[in-house]
Amino acid sequence: MPKSNEESLPEFKSLVNLSPSDLSEWLQTRSSKETGWTADGTGEAVGHESGRKIVKILEKLEKDEEGGGLDEEDWKHVRKVVGYLKRHLAQESAGDSAKTDEKLKETKSYASLKNWGHDFILARDSKKTGGTAEKTSKSKAGEKRKKAASTTSPSKKEQVEEDDEEDAEDDDDKKDDDEDDDEEEEAVAEDAAQEEEEEAKEEQEQPAKKKARVDDDDDEETDGEAEEGVAKSTRSHD
Repeated sequence: MPKSNEESLPEFKSLVNLSPSDLSEWLQTRSSKETGWTADGTGEAVGHESGRKIVKILEKLEKDEEGGGLDEEDWKHVRKVVGYLKRHLAQESAGDSAKTDEKLKETKSYASLKNWGHDFILARDSKKTGGTAEKTSKSKAGEKRKKAASTTSPSKKEQVEEDDEEDAEDDDDKKDDDEDDDEEEEAVAEDAAQEEEEEAKEEQEQPAKKKARVDDDDDEETDGEAEEGVAKSTRSHD
């Protein structure tokens, strides 16, 4: 059963951590426009279209934070955004938390999440432990420096080989992220298409249902008149 508007709105506000102006500015960038899945491989990506809708919702929430200015289409998208971000973050958080800001910005998953209103780096930096803000992970560069300080420095050749291995791992991770993002946005598009198909089907069925109700009312009226006629006939014979 879908969550109510009252349940979805706090989650939406918690997950979408970009202001309407920041999100609108991001959507104008090349990285944003080139990220995401499209139904036919051309045109606007699902995530980019979602971002435009989120901007309008955020602007309405600035005027009425309780969501009084949102229409049914807005609420439907609020629930869709919450579902997408929760699923996506559950899949990505473990791997992304170990990456530096620079590496994250190169991934398609970062751009995809940002199209949907969530800046992973901003969220990571804002987390606090014991009242002090700190990043939830250490960069690989920092770990390498720490390791070098406690052990014998590797030769130049060994260092190059180690760096090459890490770059290869990052490339593999990036490829996996890109494939996961495309699959996720394709699933969102398919869900949206199914919802539209069901709504269209329901709209087509409405006239038939209305006619059936009218026919039933007519039948009941006819039956009532017949019963009344029989009653009158019975009284006249008496």
